[in-house]
Amino acid sequence: NHSFSVEFFGGDALSGLGGCSPAQAYGGPDTGSASVTGGCTDNAGNARAASFGFKYDATQPKVEAKPDREPNSKGWYNRRVRVQFVGSDALSGIGSCAPDVMYGGPDARRTAVSGTCTDKAANLSSSAAFELRYDTKSPELGRVRSEPRRDEIVLQWAASKDTSQFTLLRKPGLKGSSSSTIYAGAGHRFVDDRVAKGVKYLYTLTASDEAGNETVKGLRARADAGSRTTTSHSVATPALK
Repeated sequence: NHSFSVEFFGGDALSGLGGCSPAQAYGGPDTGSASVTGGCTDNAGNARAASFGFKYDATQPKVEAKPDREPNSKGWYNRRVRVQFVGSDALSGIGSCAPDVMYGGPDARRTAVSGTCTDKAANLSSSAAFELRYDTKSPELGRVRSEPRRDEIVLQWAASKDTSQFTLLRKPGLKGSSSSTIYAGAGHRFVDDRVAKGVKYLYTLTASDEAGNETVKGLRARADAGSRTTTSHSVATPALK
């Protein structure tokens, strides 16, 4: 896989060796069937040639880092991902590649795993890196409060800064359905004005981050004339996608 020289030696038992070809250097091109030829002559003028055949590959193989699956959400992984290193070499072929890497933390906004491959001519590839974003921590969701009013229920909540979206599910739902998603967005307050007085509703609030991690809390509330109370909140139930 790098330049070298071939020297030619001879012997003659009778008239003796007159001389041999000078050393010949080879440094390319890459080929699977190269050869250099030289010869020797004895003192009687007899000559004989000899060839040295070989394969030559001085080119680095190519390597690619391949994850075993797509990110969970918006370019983020929230559970372990295996990265395989796959090489290719047009001439001598791939000899070996770095072992697979199973990445399972720590959480990082940006990190990378890398590996190399070696071809059968012992050329080492440049390093191939796979960059990823990794987050397994569910967002923090504080108390969900309700303020029942005459014809509506006001819901408010607080959450950590990594929360990207809130989804609010209500049972019973709208227009006679068993359940309905009545809000999806980044706000921290929602007024449910499509309620019937005296009906107790179960609200389920899901806080999600960009990596698809979730925290869920629920509460029950109903709209009563003249009532202004705050309901209790449930225990958080984180969930990974």
